[in-house]
Amino acid sequence: KKNEEETSSLHPPMGVNLSEETKEVRAAIIEGIATQDTMVEFYPVGGAADRLQLKDENTQKGLPAAHLVFLGKHLLQGVVNDLQAREYLAFKLFNKQVITPIAMMTSAVNRNHELIEESCKENNWFDRPKAKFKFFTQPRVPAFTKEGAWCLEAPLKLLLKPGGHGVIWNLALKAGIFDWFYSLGKTKALVRQINNPMAAIDYGLLAFLGIGHQKNKSFGFASCPRLIDAHEGMNVLKTSVDGDVSLTNIEYCDFGKFGIEDKPQVPGGKYSHFPSNTNILFADLKKVAKAAEKNPFPGLLVNFREASHYDSDGEMKLEKIARVESTMQNIADSFKIEMSDEDLTEKLPAYLTFNERRKTISTTKQAPSPHGPMLETVEGCYYDFMQNAKELLEKHCHIQLPPVPNEKEFLEEGPSFLFSYHPALGPLYSIVGQKLQGGSFCDGSEMQLEIADIQIENLELKGSLLIHADQIMG
Repeated sequence: KKNEEETSSLHPPMGVNLSEETKEVRAAIIEGIATQDTMVEFYPVGGAADRLQLKDENTQKGLPAAHLVFLGKHLLQGVVNDLQAREYLAFKLFNKQVITPIAMMTSAVNRNHELIEESCKENNWFDRPKAKFKFFTQPRVPAFTKEGAWCLEAPLKLLLKPGGHGVIWNLALKAGIFDWFYSLGKTKALVRQINNPMAAIDYGLLAFLGIGHQKNKSFGFASCPRLIDAHEGMNVLKTSVDGDVSLTNIEYCDFGKFGIEDKPQVPGGKYSHFPSNTNILFADLKKVAKAAEKNPFPGLLVNFREASHYDSDGEMKLEKIARVESTMQNIADSFKIEMSDEDLTEKLPAYLTFNERRKTISTTKQAPSPHGPMLETVEGCYYDFMQNAKELLEKHCHIQLPPVPNEKEFLEEGPSFLFSYHPALGPLYSIVGQKLQGGSFCDGSEMQLEIADIQIENLELKGSLLIHADQIMG
């Protein structure tokens, strides 16, 4: 119950701006591609995804978020495609044949582990060796009421939910995941959540990873402006009363504990004073493993949300309940330094990058509401994707497009054109612009490019053009 506001001070963090493709940013992009052979990927996919309300059409049982279809593919397939695009770039530019190992943290909720493993098998392990995948399962913890009573799923059966993704580091240690990575000669990791399909758009992710390698950092956050009232944490520079400084995260449910008011940076603005924690993370494997031994449950918090449960009298109740949760990004609390007059940005073991919001985060966390905001819905994410597609096609490919609707028109009438592509076509917009050159799309036209290499010049598109390669990257 200690008030953190009295024991620490918070300041907006400094970081590297990726929104402009400067000489330094281009160097970081190349570094991100060249070091792909040192990388591993962590996917925490064990969340309950209650707000999405995903159900199996036949059984009506709940499904994990990984099964949500976006742009015609399950979210998990989309994340692996993003990885394959970076590997393909490493092959094309440096002649490196890289197959990055993937570790997924699943859970027992909604048959999460079973369904995700089934999905991998049905997709032939996404045309990758099965040996390059490892799974480990996060524990569930009991839920409780504000009065401190346990919640029940059925008489004499505790209501159990995932205890947050903060256990990922210690659990991976115990499951031998780190040892597996070391045996393959890997040193760095990318962590990303599958409910954010925008994380790998254009060059932002590659530049973010490249900076972590260039500066040999222990940990990193890919950040962007944070919308007021978004269910997102904040990245902050935290100074304790002892003079220790760390670049870390504060979750939205803990703002009051730290004396933070979710107000705009400028009066009437839509962005908050602190940038968003997007859960796109860079980690040095050995340094994070060492931190996890000392801090196995980083970022402990309690977040009350409305849900149904049985009480001890066997009555069904709808009220706010919670469980103890832990956050994976708060392992950054372990990487502290003493306050000094030196440049903190360079001295800190952790780092942060800034990029445009729609090229960094747009999540698929909840089902749409007819009168609710688009933020964190699948429709909102697709709108951001089409805004990005407009920039790509007009600015880099010099293709004339029909007028793109605003949010209200988009919800009522839909998009004015459809466009999707396998990320191996780029993923950098500058590369896609070398492959699609000139032309125009008529209103209502559609283009799908499930192919990595193609040359299209001055195409006038009226109707649908769907190109699907069987083996996209050869």
